[in-house]
Amino acid sequence: MKHFHCYVFIASCTLSSISIILRKLYVSNWFMKGTHGVNHADERSVHRFLATQVVASVLEENFGDVSEPFAKGRDTAFFWIIPKADADIMNGFLQKCLHLTQATRVGSLGPSAQDEKLELVYREGGKYVNIDPTNVEGIQRGVQLGLGRSGIVDVIHSSFLHEAGSLFNRNNPGKIFTLFHHPVPRAFSIFCFIKHNTNRAYFPAFNSSGYDAFFGNIDRMTFEQYSKSNLFPENWMTRFLLGEKDAILTQRHVSDAKEIMRKKFLIGLTNRVDESLDRFVSYFGWESTQSAVEYIECKKEFITHVSTKWPAVEDSNIWNIIMEKNEKDIQLYAYAT
Repeated sequence: MKHFHCYVFIASCTLSSISIILRKLYVSNWFMKGTHGVNHADERSVHRFLATQVVASVLEENFGDVSEPFAKGRDTAFFWIIPKADADIMNGFLQKCLHLTQATRVGSLGPSAQDEKLELVYREGGKYVNIDPTNVEGIQRGVQLGLGRSGIVDVIHSSFLHEAGSLFNRNNPGKIFTLFHHPVPRAFSIFCFIKHNTNRAYFPAFNSSGYDAFFGNIDRMTFEQYSKSNLFPENWMTRFLLGEKDAILTQRHVSDAKEIMRKKFLIGLTNRVDESLDRFVSYFGWESTQSAVEYIECKKEFITHVSTKWPAVEDSNIWNIIMEKNEKDIQLYAYAT
């Protein structure tokens, strides 16, 4: 039990969720074995169990249900970044067309990036907070500075859904919205982007292996070689949605992910981005300071810049390989559509 306090700190558990975990441990007879009766396998099981329960607690308690209206001044919009699912378009749209204050990677670029208080950063024509929640270190800094309950930010962006949950609490929950892109063309977009972009800062949530080896290997590959290699991130959405980055995924994981999506996610689609942007604006009650004509023209600028299109026909060899490797993500995409 020596690591229990770590799980509580990272996930900001409530006392009620802790008591639930303790009761489950008691029922499972882990407490009844005594200190000398617990072997290393049992200890690892306890730690995995605790982590799983804390993850579920964070999603349930710190993110609000989208079936309930967005409460301005209490809730904070949280954009879940799926790599190469037009997150840049969302960032630009919120900045230029709605002039919202955001927490993104831009927050780490200003001189106040390490200040011990929250400040606004005016950069690239937009307003940002001096927190970078696109990496775990930035999220931890945001927790320390009270970003989620500050009221200073309109939208927080991150791929690290569960880690970012610690920014919020039951009284000041996050409300998740995201854009889904079909997993096959999204994989091709990722590959093309990596081949032409050497800035490692864009990939904090993409692969956990060594960056230099990872990018160096892909740089020498064709897309078909990449799709068949162990560098290909299988079922990224399912893994990051559930916080199960290394698990062997089963249909139970898919069912759990669908239930989370149903309750906690406001979902848009990249192939229906115009409709999706309107849906987000309506739910969060965002208003543009531009005239109606200017707003329409501004939105049109981003709608025309969607992700790289898939160059091959469906049912090609590569298409089928990626469909098989991303079987769980394909199910989630089908559920979303």
